[in-house]
Amino acid sequence: MTANPLMHDKIDLLYKRSFSGLLTSGIAAFVLALYLSPPSDKQIKITWLVLFSSVLMYRFISATAWVRKTKTGHVGGLKDLYQFRLGVILSGVFWALYCVYFYPISTEFQVTASVMIVSAFAGGSTVLLSGDRFSAFIYPFSVLVPYSCILLFMPLVPEHQTLGILGLCFAATLKLVGYQTVKHTTKSIKLFHEHDHLLAHMNTEVAKRIEQVKHLSQIDPLTGMLNRQAFLSKCRQRVDTHNPQSFYLFFIDLDKFKPINDSHGHHVGDQLLNMIAQRLMNLNVDNAVFCRWGGDEFLIMVPKQKNEDITTIVAKINHVIEEDFVIDNHRLTAACSIGVTCYPEHSQNIDELITLADFSMYHNKVQDQTSHIVFNQSLGLKFKRNSTLCNGLKQALYNKQLYIDYQPIADSQTGQFKVCEVLLRWQYQDELISPNEFIPIAEKNGLINKLGDWVLEESLKLEKVLLNIDPDMVTSVNISLNQLMVPNFCQKVLNLCQQYDVPPSNMQLEFSETAVTNKRFDALLVLKNLQEAGIKIAIDDFGKSSSSLAFLHEFTPDMVKIDRHFIKDLDTKSMHILEAIILLSSRMNFKVIAEGVERDSQKNRLTDLGVHYLQGYLVSEALPAKKLHEASQFPPTEQAKNLSMTGS
Repeated sequence: MTANPLMHDKIDLLYKRSFSGLLTSGIAAFVLALYLSPPSDKQIKITWLVLFSSVLMYRFISATAWVRKTKTGHVGGLKDLYQFRLGVILSGVFWALYCVYFYPISTEFQVTASVMIVSAFAGGSTVLLSGDRFSAFIYPFSVLVPYSCILLFMPLVPEHQTLGILGLCFAATLKLVGYQTVKHTTKSIKLFHEHDHLLAHMNTEVAKRIEQVKHLSQIDPLTGMLNRQAFLSKCRQRVDTHNPQSFYLFFIDLDKFKPINDSHGHHVGDQLLNMIAQRLMNLNVDNAVFCRWGGDEFLIMVPKQKNEDITTIVAKINHVIEEDFVIDNHRLTAACSIGVTCYPEHSQNIDELITLADFSMYHNKVQDQTSHIVFNQSLGLKFKRNSTLCNGLKQALYNKQLYIDYQPIADSQTGQFKVCEVLLRWQYQDELISPNEFIPIAEKNGLINKLGDWVLEESLKLEKVLLNIDPDMVTSVNISLNQLMVPNFCQKVLNLCQQYDVPPSNMQLEFSETAVTNKRFDALLVLKNLQEAGIKIAIDDFGKSSSSLAFLHEFTPDMVKIDRHFIKDLDTKSMHILEAIILLSSRMNFKVIAEGVERDSQKNRLTDLGVHYLQGYLVSEALPAKKLHEASQFPPTEQAKNLSMTGS
């Protein structure tokens, strides 16, 4: 039988503690039998004392033998434990026998003395016998319960019933205390063994744990791939050799992963990432190094080999990712965009190589025409321009080289300008950079919040110009999800309104519902707080998202801007959709703005349909704040007037 160190220590504790208990039991038995007994009872009590002393001697001999055996290396087992339990059971039985047998002939003093003694022994046993759950339960039970039952149900005097009840309650209490004491003792012995084991194997354990920590610090916990730092380290090791081998770097980004996360929950998204990672790591590609770069992005480094070209590897990647996934009874499909760079052709710097692969991947995602894009000279020029614009944008923010224009939004019935949308402008080295170009650069390089803050404050600074034209004029500023999620954003806007003496009712914040899909609940909470503070909220590009109506169910805006896609042709289907939105607006009490109005025919049909406001080149092009007072009513330009006359 395999030795059990934990059991051995428990038995050792029981035997070594038993010496003091045996001595105390012997003294108590001697006093009860010889000094607290009248001459008439002494003979029978001496007989009990002799038999009980035999039990105590048996236990003493067993304990002494145990001590002697342990000195020779003996490891205790079940036999030793059963032997100890036998002595405990016999001791308890003899105490119970004494109390029950002699109770009918005991004096009041003897009853009191016997109750005190057995109660003391029962209480002390919870500690002395805490090494064994069975002994710690059976001994207090045997010495207390029989005697308490006699006192309760067969009392010599009524007062003894109280002693019986107290004895049973004490026994129940000791059972609970004994359970905790045994649990604590067992835990202490386990901790003692763990401590000894740790000390005995200190060097091995420390080295093992250091290796575990090192391993964990290099591994992404969700997928088991290398994390970012470990992957960079591997790449640099490969590059820093005397004769570095050329390799490919594949930057993989999952397409439309966020909708899966939003619709099925993060636990399904995490499982999907894990399953994709396992499939990638099982690719039949020699010597590949895999990394989860972050979120839904992966990197694979593959040494150049004769039998593995870029197209072959990309085909393998797309095959394993595009194969269906089944998670929680959901059948999910995935796809990816891939950017590829080569070492050392595209760069000899690992960080730059990854950046170029990321840039290539982004263009693959935007174009959505090929399975992958390998970094090339054309992309190099775009990358250089993006880098230049990024640095220029940082300087423009710092040096306040940006400015804003306003595109008026006219009342469809009166032609008066009621709302002006703020449009950000950037003149860089004699070139007017389109927002369609520099906004994505700002988003990708973490500048979008700074841009948004600047536009918001600049708009409020210039609001006085608009209020001079019309005290009810509303300034509409586009905001992003990142801005909306900044802590205390609502208070920040209100503070700016107060700083520049602009009533919140003259301020409108405009957002696209597709932008807040990822954090819908949190975003809606902020939007409602802004609305309650008096700031108007407008939904931009309404109808572009498949969840537009669901969004209206959760939040009622002040204005809805219909996407220009529905305004362009105004065919039968578009008109039906617009009629439905107009009906919704009347029932839900919000105003409708039509974007992209460029022809008088559009203006007439939209006005007849009941659209409240019009925006587009027919109404006005974007203007500086100072020129708004010159064109405060539709149509503001000669071109628009001519268009209007032509249309009529």
